[in-house]
Amino acid sequence: MKNRIGQAFIIALLLCIALPVTAAAMTPPGVVVVGQIAEPKSLDPAVDTAVNDFRILMNVYDGLTRYRDGSLEVGAVAGRILDGQ
Repeated sequence: MKNRIGQAFIIALLLCIALPVTAAAMTPPGVVVVGQIAEPKSLDPAVDTAVNDFRILMNVYDGLTRYRDGSLEVGAVAGRILDGQ
């Protein structure tokens, strides 16, 4: 009986060690996986009010604009990336 419990414990321990490794192996290179509580209700920043939705929207929209050098004028970055600048 004790031997059987010991074997079950060892199997459970090995599964706990192996599962995170296999989950990491399924992620393609260059991809960041972010865990969120739920999917956003909308991708419109004027509509979303939940904190979880706001976190997702910040990751999506944050890199689209930047301040121009030496001023507070906002300039688009997305067009420059597409043009190769």
